[in-house]
Amino acid sequence: DKAKILSYIGSGSGTGKAFVGIGASVGVQDIDAGTTAKIENSSIAGTSESIYGDLEVSAQEESEIVSIVGTASGGLANMSGAFSVSANDVDTSTNAYIDSDENIKANAIKVATKNLANSTIGVGSVSVGKISVGMATAIALSDNVVNAYLKGDDNSDSEINGISANSIDVTADNIYNGDADYTNEDNTTAKTVAIGGGVGTGEFAGTGSVTVNIIDNETKAHIDKGNYSVDGDVNVKANSQAHMFGLAGGVSVGVKAVGIGAAVDTQLLNADTKAYVADEVTIQRAGNISVEAKSIENITSVATLAGISHYFAGAAAANAHDVNVNTEAYIGTDEAEDSKETTISNAGNVSIVADDSSVIKANAGSAAVTVSATGSGVGTLSAAVEVLDKNVKASVGKTNIIAQNLTAKAKNVGNVITTANGIAVAAALYGGGLSGSASESIIDYTTDAHIAGGADITVSDSISIDADSNFSHTGEAAA
Repeated sequence: DKAKILSYIGSGSGTGKAFVGIGASVGVQDIDAGTTAKIENSSIAGTSESIYGDLEVSAQEESEIVSIVGTASGGLANMSGAFSVSANDVDTSTNAYIDSDENIKANAIKVATKNLANSTIGVGSVSVGKISVGMATAIALSDNVVNAYLKGDDNSDSEINGISANSIDVTADNIYNGDADYTNEDNTTAKTVAIGGGVGTGEFAGTGSVTVNIIDNETKAHIDKGNYSVDGDVNVKANSQAHMFGLAGGVSVGVKAVGIGAAVDTQLLNADTKAYVADEVTIQRAGNISVEAKSIENITSVATLAGISHYFAGAAAANAHDVNVNTEAYIGTDEAEDSKETTISNAGNVSIVADDSSVIKANAGSAAVTVSATGSGVGTLSAAVEVLDKNVKASVGKTNIIAQNLTAKAKNVGNVITTANGIAVAAALYGGGLSGSASESIIDYTTDAHIAGGADITVSDSISIDADSNFSHTGEAAA
């Protein structure tokens, strides 16, 4: 399924001396899509006892919004205002599954889902008047659920009903602002941009710009309870990516008196990525078994504003991010009841990997300048605030496993760079200036790799349990 919205909206106003001039443009775009491919309670077999074909169930959703909104207002009026807003919402649900209580026999079984969501938003406002106000707001909301799974018969007797194949692949890709083969950040990172401008030829000029991104990604790939006989490899992979860029900027010019403005970029991300083999699963004669959950977060944020005036200039710029990430890969749960433990017998290499990588770059800059030769005041405030909460877990639950090798690895990598700068300049014989900057990061990391108590593991070669956490932070505040 594909959905694409292209929206271009603009408005302008001009006035004479006796009137108030107001210009406004509003764009609202919404995509609500659901795509499901499924096989339920069906018996599937080949043309003979020894000839079986491939079985594939796949679902793909592609959604894109391009929204450009602009407003200009000006004239000789006592007051001029320009206001632009773009509000965008993408909600998708993409599902692919095989859920059958009957016998299924195939050569290769593939269950795959993919969601690609992209948005490009540009908002601008320019206002010129004796009293001038310009405001630009860009909002992007996205809620994407991707689920791929294979489920067999609940009956414990594998001779009655089961799933037989030479290989099994269950994959789920959930990509916000990019593609599943993400290679080039410049080409695949969408932009949310708001620029405001105000020029006051009289007493006052004010500017504001706000960008908001709120993204929720839920991604699951799993094999649920049932009896599986596999001669080859089993792969269960969940992949979640979010590539986000936000820019809030502006300039406010007060020709005679006051010029003030504020720019704020806010980004909230919740990503829940899971790949697993559930309780009550029996896998016999498998080759290699790989269960992998991978999550990538790449966020760039810029907030910048300049205020210029004759007597008083003020400018404020802020970044605020809240990123919550949960990435899990597991075979069986730690709390499985004795009668519901997962059993894997005569397997090759069993690998469980949970991998998360985060890169967050935030820059807040403000500048205020006054040009009065007698007396003036200036003030700036710049702030960058990052809240990052990450949980990465790779685990072997309460299971029975016989294999050649067993590996459980959790990798948690993060790089946060924050910069907040403010400049205040008063070109006067006397006056006052105030400039403040702050950079704050709140980080909570959990990295866990383990084998649960009560697990019964037999390997012919080796067991490797590895938890790797690597985090770097650079914060700078100058005024």
